Amino acid sequence: MFKLIVGAMMAAVLLSATTASALASVVPQRLAATASADPGVILSLGDSLAVGLQPAKFGFRPTLGYAGVVAEQMSKLMPGIKLVRYGCAGATTTSFIRGGPCPFSNPPYGRGSQLIAAERFITANRGRVKLVMIDIGANDVVHCARANFGPLKTGCLAVMLPRVRKNVALIAQRLRQAAGPSLRLVGLNYYNPFLAAYVQGGKGRSRAMASVSLIRNKFNDRLVQAYRQHGFVVADVARAFGSDLPFSTMTVLSPYGRIPASVANICKHTWACDRRSDIHARDSGYGLMAAAVLTAT
Repeated sequence: MFKLIVGAMMAAVLLSATTASALASVVPQRLAATASADPGVILSLGDSLAVGLQPAKFGFRPTLGYAGVVAEQMSKLMPGIKLVRYGCAGATTTSFIRGGPCPFSNPPYGRGSQLIAAERFITANRGRVKLVMIDIGANDVVHCARANFGPLKTGCLAVMLPRVRKNVALIAQRLRQAAGPSLRLVGLNYYNPFLAAYVQGGKGRSRAMASVSLIRNKFNDRLVQAYRQHGFVVADVARAFGSDLPFSTMTVLSPYGRIPASVANICKHTWACDRRSDIHARDSGYGLMAAAVLTAT
């Protein structure tokens, strides 16, 4: 029943661009059943999507994001549960492990390792942490793209894709070891922002089409394998955005006219078409991500 309700929520967002704050109040009963005098905490890990960044006049601004929406919904049945954000804008799988700067975000561990900070937090709050969410890996691949979603550098991808698989497997293994066997860990895959190249016309359409197999088979599938290998459940963000829909599934979106539905979803729910090379989600996109997390839990 829960998955059916969330599915309806996701469809509503796709059809009417419902904002993240308008998501229905639904929380998995398995999680709600753990409510007590101390409702505990939710830990959010990852990159700028975990921070909830969106573009601003100067740089970026943090918003509720998918993590905030998930926390809002869970708080309806688990009043008082708190969200702890460890996300780091610009994080790659390597910096997640080793540490690095976090522009536009202010994690409590500074420039240190997000992984070590998460391990320590989970260990220190054993029994209080109800859910851990992580999205990581997008920046590794985005760095291989030329400006404005131009051609992906094959040499860069040849290095980065195996590195993502190896690093995410290590991250998942260590988080599972810190969490123990029962804590719910959710790994997110990604929507495909390279679909935005389609609206550039010409070669942009070819690049968008070529990106589907790459992102699905060589990136998202590897993330899923790494997470599931260590007992994570996977939030299927790609499916929520329809990123793998066939290009023959068309729709109409102003000002682009008749375009593939997968491209239209990226244009509606991210900034990739309006602000080229900006992969961040809009409020409605973060709502879709949140729905995918709630479905997985």
